[in-house]
Amino acid sequence: MLRLGHSGGCSGVFLGVWPHGGRGAFHGSHVSGSGVLSTGPGVYWVLMVTGFLGYVLPWGLMSYWGATVITSLGTGIPCMVPWVCGGFYISQPTISRYFIIHSTLPVSMTGLLVFHVLYVHRLSSSSNPGYGTNNRIHFYTWLVHKDTLALVSGIVVINTQVSYGVIMLAHPDNTLEVSVLYTPMHIVPE
Repeated sequence: MLRLGHSGGCSGVFLGVWPHGGRGAFHGSHVSGSGVLSTGPGVYWVLMVTGFLGYVLPWGLMSYWGATVITSLGTGIPCMVPWVCGGFYISQPTISRYFIIHSTLPVSMTGLLVFHVLYVHRLSSSSNPGYGTNNRIHFYTWLVHKDTLALVSGIVVINTQVSYGVIMLAHPDNTLEVSVLYTPMHIVPE
């Protein structure tokens, strides 16, 4: 249940990041300063890396081949793949390294999130009159209530998924044991 909650919660975070970025683009938050534009994608990049590493950790057939493809992108950099994988192919040292990185990246992501929120609302929120008068991003009480409602409804949806077993939405080939000799038919190159 903890594993399903973790997986569903991560999917919920990704589903929430896109509307958040769209809302920021719609309201023009990128106009108020280049730092806002760089902190958001920085948080998203760390979120994507953490999500990829978490996808690889179950060590299923699809996650193995996904890790093979993504780590093969680093072959253009000399010695990158042996340094990341602990060898020239994905094996047990790779999973150990991915687990350590997957466990430590949320700490840096939390720091980036705190910096992002403080930077955005210090420079461009009208609710902080001592820091400027840019009225691009409004952090009013209704916005806090709306975000709290979204958080509560997200928790309800995740609990519903976990309780009623919507694991069928996950890829079934990722439950198969890893085999370097067998490639799933739908990802075999044509």
